[in-house]
Amino acid sequence: MAQLDEPVKVSSRPPWLEPRVPFWKHQFVGGNACMLGLFADNSRSLKPNAEGNSLRAMAEQARQQLRRAARLQMAGTRESDRVVLRVTVENLTGHKFPTGHPYRRAWLHLRVSDAAGRTLFESGATGRDGQLRAGADDYMPHFDVITQPDQVQIYEAVMGDMAGQITHSLLCAANYLKDNRLPPHGFRPDGPEHSHTAIRGAAAQDPNFNADGSGSDEVTYRISVSPASGPLVAEVELLYQSVPPEAVAHLLHSRGPAAKEFMKMYSTADKRPEQVHQARVITEEPK
Repeated sequence: MAQLDEPVKVSSRPPWLEPRVPFWKHQFVGGNACMLGLFADNSRSLKPNAEGNSLRAMAEQARQQLRRAARLQMAGTRESDRVVLRVTVENLTGHKFPTGHPYRRAWLHLRVSDAAGRTLFESGATGRDGQLRAGADDYMPHFDVITQPDQVQIYEAVMGDMAGQITHSLLCAANYLKDNRLPPHGFRPDGPEHSHTAIRGAAAQDPNFNADGSGSDEVTYRISVSPASGPLVAEVELLYQSVPPEAVAHLLHSRGPAAKEFMKMYSTADKRPEQVHQARVITEEPK
């Protein structure tokens, strides 16, 4: 930790607290590069307690942190007119991933292409606005096997209100309708405070999800590739968003000035997802 020899007031409470010298600089970057970038881009109007360049440097450190959060492995085989891919996602953190505010999500973006680079199958792609091209009316369920492009493995916590309806408000949240965030190594569904930390939804019945406390998930893709021939390239990446466009869309209906100002800034923010890890395999035609 870097030592600062200038007086630093470590807290605004209590008001009589005096500045301290020396002070050792702490950095806890987390993974929210999106909001750090938004603060940097709007520093003139927001006047954050840091310069724009400092905020951008911290955003890059957040991206580096994310790249250490999880890893992917993929194996693939060809079976006549289809390709079978098994993707393993392993959580490398000491807590659920993603964590923090329930808006945050991670998902698998898989693309299969032929020798000429033509896309034969793609699941989990996003548009320029950062929004998933495929989605469900309410929320995407957890998958053990994926066969269609509109099926996307999304690791997330979906909040429900007292009536069992989806809510984006922390004040209205009463439970989780879905929580398939990747648990850490050694996580036990029946562990301490399990009523608060439990896996919710279809992931709780998935034998490949956190098997024996592995902190990992295995997703199988069974993809029709007929009439493609020759070697096929499969590329998968684990993507992450701290502020998904779909999660903040409800703010458009808010009359509050703070919400309107935020949406104005968010509309010009970089909404591209962050890449956590990637893997690639080439499958050959069966002989």
